[in-house]
Amino acid sequence: MNSRELVTRIIQRKPVDRIACYDSFWVQTTADFHYQGIPSDVALDDYFDFDIRMFWFDQSFQFPRQVLEENE
Repeated sequence: MNSRELVTRIIQRKPVDRIACYDSFWVQTTADFHYQGIPSDVALDDYFDFDIRMFWFDQSFQFPRQVLEENE
């Protein structure tokens, strides 16, 4: 069972053969891992073969800013 199938079955509350693996590292922990030998061009998600990946995107909607009122 690959990661996609595993996570899909977990979300659907179906039986799985193992739990999905995910972790989030502090910046210093990531630096320490690279200092101890993990290549710096390799993402830790790939190195540890996590099933769940984190991704970042701009959540601001980028609406124009407008001043509604100015007072003291």
